[in-house]
Amino acid sequence: MVVRNLCIDEISSWLLRQDCRWQKATFLIEGRRSLPFNVMSKHVKNTMNFASQHIYGNEFRRHKRQLRRLVVPGGNLEVGVFNHFHLLVEQPLHLPPWQLQEALTRGWNVFANRGLQQHFGDVTKFKPSVWMQPLSGSPDAYLTYITRFEGADLSAGTEKIDWVSTHLN
Repeated sequence: MVVRNLCIDEISSWLLRQDCRWQKATFLIEGRRSLPFNVMSKHVKNTMNFASQHIYGNEFRRHKRQLRRLVVPGGNLEVGVFNHFHLLVEQPLHLPPWQLQEALTRGWNVFANRGLQQHFGDVTKFKPSVWMQPLSGSPDAYLTYITRFEGADLSAGTEKIDWVSTHLN
């Protein structure tokens, strides 16, 4: 499904039609500095591939089966909100939520620390973390929240979605 030109209402309707549960997640790095969005985006995508491989095993390797996700950057350094990424992540029906969070956290720790090491050299001042909560009811309010305007560095609406890291098929 190509969704790049859809509005938030259409994305919300599509999410509701899927036969799965969704989790709201935030990937962030606690510390005094932030990685650029393009670097974080690469590591979010690598984290999601890591989690998909961990959860789906051979299906990931043979058939490229992925966790479906919608990825949206957030943050505005000018007002002191460090760069982070909001996600709507598919919760596989066979997997308890804590195992999904564990796979995401392990992957994010590996790849965020790799990016921090390359950019700043010292990773001891930073702590990558993943926050996760089930999406209850309609995704409209959450989609509106994560696609809101946050400053000159980011667009708003569906233009804000990170289509490189998003996987909806």
